[in-house]
Amino acid sequence: MKNTSPIIHLIIICLVVILGVTYLRLNPELLNTILKRPEHTGSGVVLTPENYAQEEADSTADGSFNEDPDLVVQAEDIGVGDDGIGDVGDIDIGDANEALLTNPYFGVFELPLYGTSGYASVKMNVIDEFGAVVAALAPGDAFTILMQDGSRFSVELTDGRTGYVETKYVMVNLPDLIPSIVYRDTNSRSSIFRSSGHSLPAVTGEKLYDVYFDNPRLGETQYVMPVLYTMAQKIMLAQQEAWSNGDSLLLYESFRPLDVQKHVGTVLSQLAVEYPEVNEGLNTPPWSQSWFIAMTLSNHQRGCAIDTSLVRVTETETRQCGSYTYNVVTGYSEYEMPTAMHELSYAAATFLTPVSSKDDVAWRSAALAPTMTESAIRLQEYCTNSGMSPLASEWWHFNDLYARQETSDNPSYGQYRLKECVSRAPQKSE
Repeated sequence: MKNTSPIIHLIIICLVVILGVTYLRLNPELLNTILKRPEHTGSGVVLTPENYAQEEADSTADGSFNEDPDLVVQAEDIGVGDDGIGDVGDIDIGDANEALLTNPYFGVFELPLYGTSGYASVKMNVIDEFGAVVAALAPGDAFTILMQDGSRFSVELTDGRTGYVETKYVMVNLPDLIPSIVYRDTNSRSSIFRSSGHSLPAVTGEKLYDVYFDNPRLGETQYVMPVLYTMAQKIMLAQQEAWSNGDSLLLYESFRPLDVQKHVGTVLSQLAVEYPEVNEGLNTPPWSQSWFIAMTLSNHQRGCAIDTSLVRVTETETRQCGSYTYNVVTGYSEYEMPTAMHELSYAAATFLTPVSSKDDVAWRSAALAPTMTESAIRLQEYCTNSGMSPLASEWWHFNDLYARQETSDNPSYGQYRLKECVSRAPQKSE
């Protein structure tokens, strides 16, 4: 074959590779044997965002790259397994490795975008490939995401029509994409808002809205907890780092309807008039009530805020979603935090003094409140390492100011309720 053309050589090599791969796919036992390795070397955990400015998350206030060696997590320290998720301490994830060798998903999230419930955060048109309007969506309307095409999602509406929408205005359902997070939307079941030892009449213990729906993708009833797509990617990064340390985010709230926000604020104002201790907890300088519940539009309505706590994971379970497997937390203990979740008073403050909630760097030089626990500080590190910003008055609240700025020309006002989950399970070919 001395005089054979290089093109012929290349074709022969390609045929050999294709035949080899085909043989391995037809013999999964041999593939499992090849892929099982006795130990893992110390490669670092890589957190890779998608479609947003990485320099925002990775730079300091002066624009220099922030490479703090204390924040670098090494794989040998956390026991990263074949499933790509930290198998920490006595956490029992079952025999997930073998299942994931034949049913892997490698992407930005834990499960594919295909089949995820999406929600219009604003009025938006669905267009076809030629730019013609297929349908008009109202804020809160649901659709199923089929794929991402640059700055657009290909979607299927509830009536079966398909088309494209702009990704930056789409809120995506977090449980569909990051099922390892623990979800507990108390305002959708029984609100736990309190202030300085007092319940809020017609709020505390009440269901303020309903987002607990049947989710066909996950095969269970689950909370619908959406945020703007840009923020969802940062939450994934925070959860990835938490999980690598044996922790998990515990998400209490994402989208909050505007009428609920105003109702809580009105009741809190009345309570402050009635009880001096409530007024003191809300309005002792430099704090004021608006730091604890906004009376107008907040980032919860814009789709770029979450209320989250942190748990220590003690047990997990591997489940199936279409052709893919994923892990969920089945046992955990919540860490000690400065206050209970949704305590509306300065006792819940993150910093000693207010810091602009629209500034994504000013908080870095702010002094922590003495009540901040080690666990609350660790939660803050997980979230801020991913590019989110803390709120000065609430240890649990984190904003995505990049997502807010990205949609500032047409923000969501939250004047709607979410009504359904239209998720579906992804298959390997999708």
